[in-house]
Amino acid sequence: MRVLGITFLLVGFGWIAYETTVGFSSYQYIQVIAHTQQLPAETVSHAEASSHIRDVCLALKDRHRSLFLPAFLMLIGGLCSIRRTKNDKPAS
Repeated sequence: MRVLGITFLLVGFGWIAYETTVGFSSYQYIQVIAHTQQLPAETVSHAEASSHIRDVCLALKDRHRSLFLPAFLMLIGGLCSIRRTKNDKPAS
């Protein structure tokens, strides 16, 4: 049970580390480019620019919520690693 818990902790940490260093920045870049290409070539009104900025922010908000899954995995891993089973010997 302890090995499974430590594995969950490591996988969750690796997942969060990847998302914060590479995943989010590449996703942000893709979203900005995609929304920029939808804008017309001529002058853009304030309302239209604000609408596209809001769309990018909402897409990023949804992506940031994906951190809940690896954080939950780390929580389960932490609980599994400290849980004692019948075969565990008490530390003395």
